[in-house]
Formats: sequence, C-alpha cells, structure tokens
Amino acid sequence: MDVELLEAWARWLDGQRVDGLRLWGRPILHWGRLGKLLQFAAGLVVVLDLVGARRIHAVARALGGHRWADGVERVRAHNAEYRRRRRLIAARVAVDRAEAVLGEAEDDVRRDRLGPLVGGDWELPGHRGSSARPVDPEREARRQEARAESAAAREAASAPGADRPSRWWGWVALAAIALWLGALLWAVLTG
Repeated sequence: MDVELLEAWARWLDGQRVDGLRLWGRPILHWGRLGKLLQFAAGLVVVLDLVGARRIHAVARALGGHRWADGVERVRAHNAEYRRRRRLIAARVAVDRAEAVLGEAEDDVRRDRLGPLVGGDWELPGHRGSSARPVDPEREARRQEARAESAAAREAASAPGADRPSRWWGWVALAAIALWLGALLWAVLTG
C-alpha cells in the first residue's frame, strides 16, 4: 500500500508494522537502508571534522607507503616451504615403509630359493639374522643420510619462530573488522 511520509511516520511512532508499506513507489525497506547509508556517511563527516583532514591524510599516506605485498609474499613463501617439508617427510615415510615391505618379500624369496641349498640354515656371512636382508653398506649409508635429512627438516619445521613472518598484520585486520562491525552495530541500534 502506497502511503505518504507523514502517515508512514505516524504509523511507525504508534508502534504499527511498516514493513509492507511503500513510500513514493519504493518499499519502505529501501528507504530504511538508504537512511542507514546516509547516517554512516554523516558519521564519517563527523569523524573527519573531529580528527582533521591532515591527520587522516597522514595516516593514509603511512598506510599507503607500507609494503603490504612483501608481507603477503613472505607468508606465501613460508607456507610453500612448510608444504614442501611436509611432502618430503611423507615421501620419506612412504619409502621407508615400502623398503620394509620389499625387504621382507626379498627375504622370503631368498629363503625359499637358497634354503634348500644350505640345508635350511640362513646364517650366511653378511647377514644380520634369519629374517633380515643382506647389509649393503652404500644403501645403508644413503638410508641413514636420508633419515638424518628428514629429521633435520622435521626439526626445522617445528622450531618455534623459525622463518615465520610477523603476525602484526593479522591483528590490524582483526581490529579493522571489529571497528567495522562496531560501526554496523551502532548504525543498526541507533537507526
């Protein structure tokens, strides 16, 4: 139902519902949103008047001169390095498990093929025992080196403060969001 401004205002002051009314051809909801937008703009004008244009310009210049992209790139580089180290550790664990499984299969094959030749006794020179595969010094050295490297990577990834960028920008973003939500809440409660 299309009404005039004074009639809509009178209904609102009497506590009646005005959400279904139309004012000047538009729903009353649109006019309410426009009023809140104008109220927010008026609040910005008051802040500009209280703080002063020079101070706001100085803050904008200081924020504009900061290299935000460098901080973002440092975070991306840190995350990429962290993911690379995690993949390295996962690959090392997978290789160790595969070597253990293949080693057991290799032992089973040797035991089946060589067992009858030596009368069932598997205590051959160069072996660690009945269920272990022969010790290859080069292969064992590579395994120990890879284990030491993965342990160093795990330790470096879990070290506190190791190559981690400053997190002050997160607090700035949190403060900006809190300020925006506070302004929105103030506009809703007073509007």
